[in-house]
Amino acid sequence: MPENRPALIEAAEEIKHAIRQKGVQEDELHLQLGLENTTPAFQNHDLILTLGPQAASYALQNSKHNVLIFTYVEEAFIREKTAARKPGSWAAVVINQPLVRMQKLADLLLRERNKKTVLIANSLNNDLVNQQVANLPVEPNVHILHRSIEANARDIARLEDEFYQAGLVLAPLDRTLWRGKNARLLLHQAYSYKVPVIAHSRAFTKAGAMMALYLGKSEVAEETAELAYTWLAANSFGQQAVIYPAANIDINDNIARALRFDPDRIRQQIKEGASREEVLGRYSSAR
Repeated sequence: MPENRPALIEAAEEIKHAIRQKGVQEDELHLQLGLENTTPAFQNHDLILTLGPQAASYALQNSKHNVLIFTYVEEAFIREKTAARKPGSWAAVVINQPLVRMQKLADLLLRERNKKTVLIANSLNNDLVNQQVANLPVEPNVHILHRSIEANARDIARLEDEFYQAGLVLAPLDRTLWRGKNARLLLHQAYSYKVPVIAHSRAFTKAGAMMALYLGKSEVAEETAELAYTWLAANSFGQQAVIYPAANIDINDNIARALRFDPDRIRQQIKEGASREEVLGRYSSAR
């Protein structure tokens, strides 16, 4: 992993602890800090575990024969980087929330609302989200309104009719449309039309989204440890695996009440039976 990244160092310690809980001895775990102009400190028979995209690129360049586990990377990024990699030689615990989870949450929230339309907006070049939208299950009484647009203020302003129709907006991971000034414009427009936004990161609930499904360090650690344990037992993962850890939920209570939602009721609904698994996912999707 890169040096000087306190959040990743904390995550690495959680992963190390989770792997030790599987019975791996302390002296079998090695943390390599610093990637620039560094001689790799691993052998061909080692399992390489990376944190973040920089470490993932470094490992791919320096470990042609190793089995790899990537963590804290985006799915689109790691699929592109591993396109030429041997199947079964890697697995990734990604930061993306699968769109179907966000849709299931939207279905739950719209059951008692008049407007049953879910607006999904992403940038034109976000092929992963475009594909996930195309594969969403058809739900009775809920209409999916998908707009793949240029990430600029002019095209965002043209979404007025869509915001008027929408009962809820989904904000998937998108590095150009749902970022910076564009994200602020979208959140402002949604709030102007009194439409709640479900986002992919809890940073959005601080910025004006009503809710977020987000990644937790402990869920990443558990999934990563399970993958390491599988490798120890079989020296392989058996197939390419992109793993979505179970999500956590964050609600901006003030925004929810302003939009006439009861945040406590939302939390209770998600806790109930099948709703929890459909919305938050389950440990572990890899097996």
